[in-house]
Amino acid sequence: MSAIKFFSLVESGNNITNAYIKVFPERLARRQKRGQGKEDITGEASRFNNTALVNEIRKVAGIPVNLIHRHLLHEAILEQAKLMRTARSEAIRQKAGECLIKELKPAEDHVISIQVEDGAKSAIEQLREATERLAIQESQSASAGVDLKTIIEAKIITDTDAEDVEFTDVEEDVPEAAPL
Repeated sequence: MSAIKFFSLVESGNNITNAYIKVFPERLARRQKRGQGKEDITGEASRFNNTALVNEIRKVAGIPVNLIHRHLLHEAILEQAKLMRTARSEAIRQKAGECLIKELKPAEDHVISIQVEDGAKSAIEQLREATERLAIQESQSASAGVDLKTIIEAKIITDTDAEDVEFTDVEEDVPEAAPL
């Protein structure tokens, strides 16, 4: 019991010396009778903190309660199944069945979706914008009187093809096309 009290005090924010003094006040009293002070008990508190019993309590404290009492859950499920099969009252059988359904339902998968955007436009967004610019350019060319056959046969130039482009003079009455 002393080890559990000590561990509980340490976990609740006490330092190991203060926790040791609270659990074993008589040991401090004996030391004070011999002329020793509170600081002389620090080594003893440290040794007690490192005992096998305190370390075992520390390990068990880290295990979730549902895992520690897993055997009780299994026992309760078996009792619910027995009630579901043998109870005289339909209400009790129904509640037992409902409890079993809830407890034995498979765990749901949880999907975590993380979306990271770096500010760059997607390829589809860039293609949409380029298509809009091309449509505007062709509409302006058609409005300026350029022959539709010329517009249809025009080569679409991308950034990667820009090195291979030959420039020709554009007639004065045809508006200059917007770059892609």
